[in-house]
Amino acid sequence: MRFFSFATLIVGVQFTSDATASQRQSAIDLISGRFIGGHRAAGIYLVRVEDPGDGSSIMRAVERLEALPFVAGATPDLATTPND
Repeated sequence: MRFFSFATLIVGVQFTSDATASQRQSAIDLISGRFIGGHRAAGIYLVRVEDPGDGSSIMRAVERLEALPFVAGATPDLATTPND
């Protein structure tokens, strides 16, 4: 039997259409995230967040992002990998 642990924690972020590049970068910086993909023209970003393994960082990141007026929404996307 294999158990799973959080290996990569990703937040999907939808920015408002009037969000500036500076605002988008400041949001990513706020959560100590790293842009890893998405669709920039549509304002949809996938952002990697470091976590100690309990999921607390990703939930805190979502809360912080959703408090910003230029963020339309933020959703955790927990990707897992098996433990050895």
